Amino acid sequence: MPLRSPDRNHYADLLRVAAICAVVLGHWLLTDVTYRNGRVSGQDALDVVGWGRWVTLLFQVMPVVFLVGGYANAVSWTGHRDRGEG
Repeated sequence: MPLRSPDRNHYADLLRVAAICAVVLGHWLLTDVTYRNGRVSGQDALDVVGWGRWVTLLFQVMPVVFLVGGYANAVSWTGHRDRGEG
């Protein structure tokens, strides 16, 4: 089995990876983890930076995850159907 499929849409893969990385990075940036008196705790950065909530509206990437996932599912389903597998 080849590692790279010539039929694969690499742009869709790039969008999916970029969107998932943006979600992970965003969650990582929004948590202030501290260690005080032998105890690890965390604080939500949006509680401290009030305008940050409005900034998050500009960086909505979950719709990209769902759209690209739906696209990949539709391509897979169509391929299976055309081959008579489903």
